[in-house]
Amino acid sequence: MGSFHIKATKVGEMEILDSQNPPREGAGYFVDDVFHMRACFGGDVPRVYETDGRFRRIAQKMSDETGESLKTCLLHLHIYGYHNEELCLAHQAEIGVIMRVYPGIEGFFNHLLAPYFYYHAHLAKYGEEPWKGLDHNLAIATLTRIYTARKDPNLLAGFLQYADTCKELADIRENPDDFLRQQPCRCDAGMRMSECHPDAFRGAQILCRELKARL
Repeated sequence: MGSFHIKATKVGEMEILDSQNPPREGAGYFVDDVFHMRACFGGDVPRVYETDGRFRRIAQKMSDETGESLKTCLLHLHIYGYHNEELCLAHQAEIGVIMRVYPGIEGFFNHLLAPYFYYHAHLAKYGEEPWKGLDHNLAIATLTRIYTARKDPNLLAGFLQYADTCKELADIRENPDDFLRQQPCRCDAGMRMSECHPDAFRGAQILCRELKARL
């Protein structure tokens, strides 16, 4: 149990840079914030909980303003537990990939905790998301992370490897050309993926190029 002090600046999609001082004007979104948490490392995937009720207070305010249930508002903030404030650091598949590519405490803190808390610190300070929170749909989340990880060869390779076994992406593996022509969005909104979830579509393009290169 302890606190997580985040002092960082956004430098790209889901990319942040540790920083002790605010950057030059226009050079990024600097945050300096502290979150209170408890981490449990007993299982395959570390579990993290908030300990001071900050997110629950924010969710309650959202609930009062929107009429949505407190549970729904907690989910909007990527909080799993209605009673215990377990933090949804990322999709379980994403956590697995990151912990394999960047194992140990350092990888956990730098590649999971830091982006998660930066997201919330940015939202609190600037009133907007620094990047769109990952979708709960596994296919969309995986394709999005393939795109956002494109500058990190090790992480990109990890997500492409996961895509090879993800059953939700089986049809893309079977017919990459057909998928790119049709571009159906996996959220079932009835729109083209390039319009509905553009980062996921860009990730699909990367995946399809990789699949075709293997032929």
